[in-house]
Amino acid sequence: MKMTVEQLADSLSGGFTLPHLRELFLPAPDLTMTPEKVSAFEALSVVSQQPTLANSVSYDLPYPKHEFLTYLLQYHPVLLHGSHRTDIQRLDPRAQTDYGGNPISAVFASGDGIWPMFFALIESQQFIGSMRNGCFVTMQNQRYYFFSVNAIWLAKQLWSPGAIYILPKDGFRQSDTNGIRFDEWINESPVRPLMKLAIEPQDFPFLSQVAGHDEEESIFESWLRYKERISA
Repeated sequence: MKMTVEQLADSLSGGFTLPHLRELFLPAPDLTMTPEKVSAFEALSVVSQQPTLANSVSYDLPYPKHEFLTYLLQYHPVLLHGSHRTDIQRLDPRAQTDYGGNPISAVFASGDGIWPMFFALIESQQFIGSMRNGCFVTMQNQRYYFFSVNAIWLAKQLWSPGAIYILPKDGFRQSDTNGIRFDEWINESPVRPLMKLAIEPQDFPFLSQVAGHDEEESIFESWLRYKERISA
């Protein structure tokens, strides 16, 4: 029998479990780091940090950009920040709420190579309604994703190019330290990016799996109907 919104809310009273993640959200795409791929990614990461290139990654590799970003996260002490702006020289703390709903003035980043792309491709001045999204990580580093936006905005398909900023990890802390955690990091001091990577909508591997929700529905309904909506 299909779970109801009330049953889902009740079952989540103690937090997410692995069965919840598998039932509700999308697993990370398969990724194999071959020696050739690692060599190419490392060479690009070194070249991209040279001042003469203005810290902008000139990406011409035959691999998806999210794989390069995942490589950087695995092999370098960095985090990622997605923004529609492509001219940021310094990220300053701003008032917002963390995953737990706690108010904080901070710079937000992620240790995931895909999730920040979602934010980079949305132009905030054109956006209406709310974004409901997340990247959940298990203790075994299994990753699950959820992406939903206002249904009216989604119908217009206003995705546009943005940038992923590669940030030094030093000074950041996790906002969620549970066994299954939200991959969100915060820094209450200004942060200067090490480099940036321009991205297009087609670089986001879950572009066709973003759902649309009604503003009046609960987050539990958005979770419960996510896979149904992206399959429609």
